Amino acid sequence: MATSAPPIDLSDRMLVTLAAYGLFMINWSLLETVLEVAIAKRVDLHPLEGTIITCGLNFQSRASILRSFLALDQTQDSKDAIALINTITQEASRNAIIHGQVFVHGETLMFVHRRTDQSLIAKTVSLDSDAMSEKGTRLKESIIRLQSLLSVSEEDLHEFGNISLILANRSTTSPKPR
Repeated sequence: MATSAPPIDLSDRMLVTLAAYGLFMINWSLLETVLEVAIAKRVDLHPLEGTIITCGLNFQSRASILRSFLALDQTQDSKDAIALINTITQEASRNAIIHGQVFVHGETLMFVHRRTDQSLIAKTVSLDSDAMSEKGTRLKESIIRLQSLLSVSEEDLHEFGNISLILANRSTTSPKPR
């Protein structure tokens, strides 16, 4: 008979840190969707077609494709959107937070992102509840600004998201092909 592990007693500050981490992850997902919608709108694709083209791309590919489209347009909004995408990417510490190993120290989360080039390299980012909350808040504010610059509305995001929900529901309720 297996015994269960004792419950983890997390401090209130750690719960705040974890909630802020979750909010950051939700906001990052929103950013990726904004990039997908902006690409689809830029080339006049239906949300289903846009989903087919963009869903298999990683973040760097989505950002690169959108920046390339925006660079074709010399408007100030396009230039500002390119700069904002670059700033978001630099400020977010995205690779460490999203792809790193996570270690808990008190109320602080330490993220260790490893990669290989010609040698093994590791980068750490440590964030307490205040820093994690600030990072998530800045990300959300940047996304709102980016949506405005790219003319990506809440309705656009919902329409794009609904395509995924329909596909997910259809695949779980449809019989499997023989």
